[in-house]
Amino acid sequence: MRLVISVDELHRASTEDDGLWWSHAAAPSADPDQWSSPAQMVGSADGTPWYSGGIWKPSVQADPQVPGRTYVFFNGAARSETRPTFSVGRIHYDRRPTG
Repeated sequence: MRLVISVDELHRASTEDDGLWWSHAAAPSADPDQWSSPAQMVGSADGTPWYSGGIWKPSVQADPQVPGRTYVFFNGAARSETRPTFSVGRIHYDRRPTG
């Protein structure tokens, strides 16, 4: 079971804790102890302008043609003094074989 969440406060400047975070568990659980420690996939404050204003609405999709490959699609916003600029991003990760 995979979990991807976004952490962003749109009313303030991004911090190093903002962005997309990934965690996994053997089965769905409301108990936080059943999930792995979160790992940051993308940080809003990493200097990339097109999502420096925040990241939200992650969507996780497994690749049916490549076992172990997962895509994460998300929305982002650039900080602008004149108008908001919105974008859509995609990242992928491959699960490493264990053993």
